[in-house]
Amino acid sequence: MITYILISILLILFINKYMFKPKGFPPGPGRIPLFGSLLFIPLIPGVFSMGADWFIKRYGKLVGLFLGEYPAVILYDLNTAKELFSQDNAAGRPDSFVYKYRMLGQKLGLLFNDGEAWKTQRRFVLKTLKDFGFGKKGLEGVLVEEADKIGDLFRSKQNEPFLVLNLFNVAILNVLWTIVANHRYDLTDPNAQTLVKLITDSIQVEGLRFLFAVPVSRHFAPEWTGWNKQQQVVGETQNLMRRIVEEHKESYQEDNMRDFIDVYLREMKTGGSPDFNDEQLIVNAMDLFSAGSETTATTLAWAVAFMILHPEVQKEVQEELDREIGDRTPALEDIARLPLTEATIMEIQRMGSIAPQAVPHRTLNEVKINGYTIPKNTFVFSMLYHIMRDPEVWIEPERFNPRRFLSPEGKLVKHDHFVPFGVGKRQCLGESLAKSELFIIFTRLIQQFTFTDSPDHPGPSPTPVPGFIMAPKPFYARAVPRL
Repeated sequence: MITYILISILLILFINKYMFKPKGFPPGPGRIPLFGSLLFIPLIPGVFSMGADWFIKRYGKLVGLFLGEYPAVILYDLNTAKELFSQDNAAGRPDSFVYKYRMLGQKLGLLFNDGEAWKTQRRFVLKTLKDFGFGKKGLEGVLVEEADKIGDLFRSKQNEPFLVLNLFNVAILNVLWTIVANHRYDLTDPNAQTLVKLITDSIQVEGLRFLFAVPVSRHFAPEWTGWNKQQQVVGETQNLMRRIVEEHKESYQEDNMRDFIDVYLREMKTGGSPDFNDEQLIVNAMDLFSAGSETTATTLAWAVAFMILHPEVQKEVQEELDREIGDRTPALEDIARLPLTEATIMEIQRMGSIAPQAVPHRTLNEVKINGYTIPKNTFVFSMLYHIMRDPEVWIEPERFNPRRFLSPEGKLVKHDHFVPFGVGKRQCLGESLAKSELFIIFTRLIQQFTFTDSPDHPGPSPTPVPGFIMAPKPFYARAVPRL
């Protein structure tokens, strides 16, 4: 009898913990042990972002579910995301073994770290990057140089079609590499291509969503879940960054701060804080390149795609550039006089939705929102893809229309739901650099070339390839010189 009672109690506790949801939790699909809610939702790529309608029709714009044993909340409403992410209690990062492995088993870096250690690193990194021209006019020359190198590469094609796949990655990598490691690569350098592939692979590993939700799956399905690939890519990237740091140590000179790594090494030597060490530096460098190169390069690939798909917009942008700039090199100070061009860049970002969801947050304490209770240690995802295509907010959201960002007088206007860099306390720290990169490189290339498709090769499609970074499907383009 006692055994029966004990088994019954344990069964009740098990069911309560692993099959019922916490009191006041937002509505959402059911859950079962081990898998959480995964078996109750469509298992298709991009289900949370591109499949937003499935969730919203059933549960609304605030959805509660379980990723394995982890409670999670999906946000499809901008105001809710702003309110929640403005709170310190929602500024954490998921305590996932996938992230910990990338952080050398510790809480390191900028992307997946939280707490005081993260704040300390973020402050130092931002200050140091700004000192080296990050987001300032001093970096403009580097951007123009990279844009012109891309232009030289296009001219070398002699109007022949080329594959727009990782086309801009090395140029964008060079901008960051100049600041972080005082080095640039030739656009066709095999070493640069290897580094680009590492960064791309680290972001786009297939199966990570399931691995994230069901960690035990790495033991019986390491290939299918992407765990083998993740270990390989992260290990190679860490080794590369470690080698670069060691090279800097060997050539370090106290009176000659060449780049971010040198300044960080100086802080390690003189600052006296244990928070500044080799491991932090390695993960910081990984985070800067992962977050800062792939996203902007993919946006530029989308820019080529949308200019080919909408030649009338490309022509209007070129006419504005011809009228306002002529044949001189565009500068950041020209943004104000090029409203249509800037609106076109914004529409490329909106339609491309390169980061369909912001990096997930974690609640550090219980949070109340919209009458619901979100428990401590809940993962929170904001779906930027839907927010920037919400039919309740945007007119004809699936139509490429830069003029949605212009007033009747042709002035650039802000749109609250245009949030390609996220919202809240953990908004992308590279926003200012990304905006500068996109403006200078896009305007310089559109000024010099007209992009067209090739009848004998696959052209661009507005439908993205689902993933952590939404890239266009591989396509070919021709760059016809104008100047």
